[in-house]
Amino acid sequence: MMTPSRIRSAAGAADYYAKDDYYIEGEAGAPNLEWGGQGAADLGLKGKVDAKDLRAILDGRNPDPNGPALTDSENKAKHHAGWDFTFAVPKSVTLLVIAAEKHDPELADRLKGHVMAANKAMMSYLEANHAVTRVRDEQGAVREVQTKNLVYGSVMHVTTRGGDPHLHVHNPIANVTKNPETGKFGALETRHMYKWQKNTSLVGARELQSRLMAEGYSIERKGELAWEIAGTSTKLIQEFSSRSREINAGAEALAAERGVSSVSDEQRTMIQKQTRKTKGDVVREVLQKEWSERAEKVDPGALAQQVAARTLERGQDVTAKLIGAINPAIAKLRKMVRDHNGSNARIDLYARATNDPDKEAQAVVSLGLRSAEERDAVVSKHLILQKALLASDGGVTYDRLEASFDRFAKAGHIVEADRTRMAGVTTARTLVRETAIVGAIERGRGAAPELISAAALDKAMRPEAVKDRTGLSLTKGQAAGARHMLQSRDRYAVVEGLAGVGKTTALRVTNDVAERHGLHIFGIASQHRFAEEIRKAGVGAATVESFLRKAERAMEVGGQRLERLRANFAKTILMVDESSTLTNETMYRLVNVVDGLRIPAVRFQGDRGQLGGPGAGNPFKAIIDRKADRVMMDEILRQSQAPTHLRDAVQRMGEGKFKEGLTLLRPNIESVGRDADQAAIADRVVSAYLEMQAQRDTQIVVATNAMRGLVSARLRNQLQDSGALSRSEREVDRLYAKNLSRAEQVDARFYALGDKIVSNDAFAGAATPRHMVETIVGVDRDNNMLKVRSDKGRERMVDLNDEAARRSPSFSTFTERAHPIAAGDRMVWEARFSDRGYERGGAFSIVAMDSKAVTIRHEGQGAMAGKVEKLSATDEALRFSGYGYAMTADRAQGSTFKGVVFEMSSKLGEAANMARLYVMSSRLAEDAKMITDDLSRTAQLILRQDGQKLVALDEIRRAEAELRKDDAKTGATASEKDKEFSKSMDKGMSSSGGAGAERPKTRTKERDTQIQQQQNLGL
Repeated sequence: MMTPSRIRSAAGAADYYAKDDYYIEGEAGAPNLEWGGQGAADLGLKGKVDAKDLRAILDGRNPDPNGPALTDSENKAKHHAGWDFTFAVPKSVTLLVIAAEKHDPELADRLKGHVMAANKAMMSYLEANHAVTRVRDEQGAVREVQTKNLVYGSVMHVTTRGGDPHLHVHNPIANVTKNPETGKFGALETRHMYKWQKNTSLVGARELQSRLMAEGYSIERKGELAWEIAGTSTKLIQEFSSRSREINAGAEALAAERGVSSVSDEQRTMIQKQTRKTKGDVVREVLQKEWSERAEKVDPGALAQQVAARTLERGQDVTAKLIGAINPAIAKLRKMVRDHNGSNARIDLYARATNDPDKEAQAVVSLGLRSAEERDAVVSKHLILQKALLASDGGVTYDRLEASFDRFAKAGHIVEADRTRMAGVTTARTLVRETAIVGAIERGRGAAPELISAAALDKAMRPEAVKDRTGLSLTKGQAAGARHMLQSRDRYAVVEGLAGVGKTTALRVTNDVAERHGLHIFGIASQHRFAEEIRKAGVGAATVESFLRKAERAMEVGGQRLERLRANFAKTILMVDESSTLTNETMYRLVNVVDGLRIPAVRFQGDRGQLGGPGAGNPFKAIIDRKADRVMMDEILRQSQAPTHLRDAVQRMGEGKFKEGLTLLRPNIESVGRDADQAAIADRVVSAYLEMQAQRDTQIVVATNAMRGLVSARLRNQLQDSGALSRSEREVDRLYAKNLSRAEQVDARFYALGDKIVSNDAFAGAATPRHMVETIVGVDRDNNMLKVRSDKGRERMVDLNDEAARRSPSFSTFTERAHPIAAGDRMVWEARFSDRGYERGGAFSIVAMDSKAVTIRHEGQGAMAGKVEKLSATDEALRFSGYGYAMTADRAQGSTFKGVVFEMSSKLGEAANMARLYVMSSRLAEDAKMITDDLSRTAQLILRQDGQKLVALDEIRRAEAELRKDDAKTGATASEKDKEFSKSMDKGMSSSGGAGAERPKTRTKERDTQIQQQQNLGL
């Protein structure tokens, strides 16, 4: 595993290195520190490291006084020295080396060489993919440049500071890299190195596994990153892991003290330093003798057996593929039958359409590709390969996976799109979807009939007439939105409104006018709660999914069923609410259904500045950017009772002016401190909430579910201390969604014993079924099957290959954790039970409970509000409940609260963005408080991340624009095929995206063919 740690200061580092030559001399015969990296080579630094050269580099000075400067002179005082990326091997590998040094010195030398080679593979990956610097352009904007060079050294150590054997390689990386655009050196931007550190660990691990397997040793994976050499004595591993036990004990103590489930990486590093002993002089012979004596005492003969555990053939990954209650003999017979009849063949159109001799690598890269493309239209190559690495067997090296990735790209399935996202790619399947959506919008221009004559609409929309009929008065923006719904002659039109402009009020009037002229409005939305808001305006509504399923079924059946549905929609305006939450796949299905049902007019309503849906793409933005017929509602009403500066802050953010918005919000922002951990932030959120709640109804809104849980725990403690919440508790086994992608859901590798599955039909039955939750008691990865058991003990096998053939999932997957509830607790439903009237997100409180029953009262303003129910203590609906003290920004979207306390810190990474800040701050009606760790750092993070999902076509289009710009600089002319492609793009694509084009002419030539191939394959 690779673990990064910061070298705090050049001066401190120099003293540290000078103190005992820790990195320079190595230890007990270990090799000295050796220079590595292209950046070091460019500076003429090769071979053994000289101490004063290392100290100069860490201080930001070139050891060669005649060489290029490494930092700007004015920044030297603030120069950060660097980072130590430490590659630690599993304890079983360390023990094998120790044993080989005694019994087979030549093997020991080879093994240490394998470790250094794996370390080299890890560092080469890091250098080639994540070495980045930041530069400021002529307009003052900061951008990132991939440099592909590092300055680092590597040295192997074999002991912990506690004296246990522990083989690890230190890689101190200097804060220096060469910008290939300018040839000048500058500071490293390590964000990507930290973000993808799991990949870096996996690259080193898989390389070392492959080399050990070549020596005849088998390996066994223990988790995502954990693994050991198969057959290693567990007694020896435990005996020689005292340092790990010491650190883990410190981490557990700190977590308990802070009231959190685990400590952060920074806190774990702090514990390592606080408990670290000074390394004294190491005499290898003395340690070797001590280790041998300890090993013989704990497990006699185990060290010698470790060396002899080799086979003449290549070792294997012996990780169990039959887990739990799976009979091996039956599984073997089942595999023979299923292999013969084809039942074990996976549905993988990507692999089927690609000629790849490395089928093992191809299968897991395809899995990574299919999984990643479900979440985003433009994904990182590193995410795809991370998923492939995690799914692969031990010993499958990164080089093999990258080669398979390149073959997918050559076959046309993968297209570079890296202008906005570093190493970004999209897929031809995604481009097919987006091209179809854009094409539908284009074909719909001017294609809608006149729904209401201009004269009739003018008469119906007169303010006094609207007031007389509905009792409502519209703002200018609301009136424009209502008119646009009824007047646009485009089949697809957009009514965009900022958060809180009163879209529901405008819809009431629109529906009134439509019905008076023989028209109907039918609303669809991505979530039940959004559909319910539409119904409050007097408009019929359904979720997008239920509408699409019904329509698609009618289109499949045809005949009278289809004709009846077409007749129903012949004079209907289909209104799509919260359109920013629609994904590419949903929009693709929608435009096909609109064509199939011949719906005359579709109106998209939403706010593109808010958070998108959980799937791939941003079709609402794509439609707007392609000049769809649109009106804007920008007169915010929600904050009419709020102070002027808060109302103006939300207005500015809605307009995209986030720097101004943050400045206006500043009086309502509180910084806890740069070094504050998540627990400290949660504590301040709770106290701010209690202060505001004393004045008005207040809601806590957080960025992540982890913070939601932490805030809930802290607030419950406060309420129990005050007596508002009973201290008498009972535990409920709560289910947490695993959030698997569809590709992962139909793959047995992603399931563990104890996971829960629930039939999706169970939530919509005539009554909530008893024993709807089944527990996974066996996993058969050879046959891609699960064995599940109900609470009544009934067992059955689930064939995931059959599940993959279904159009939509038949079940959802959960993990289970117990959480306490008490009388007075505020709760929410985490699932929808339509037969009982329980809506997802619906609030209720615990009134009373005993060993047999839990009495609840429904809260809020829905049809269930105020109703008291007595549920059985074993009612399975309770397993789908959670604390209602805080909600995430995604859940809060579309809601209004008098007071809002929200948190956003610099520790959130990509989750700290403009869209999330806009959603959080715009929920307020009267007051708000933002809690952060360090406002300056958080603001910098927010202002460089808009939080918007990318449009793949935009990314490709920007690549073409950059190519033309480069051609203009060099005097080159584009080929005729490039021009033809640009013209075709102009018909349906804006220039507002970004994409990579390393070899754009070749890719441009092939892209149309690739898309056609994907369409032919059904992708």
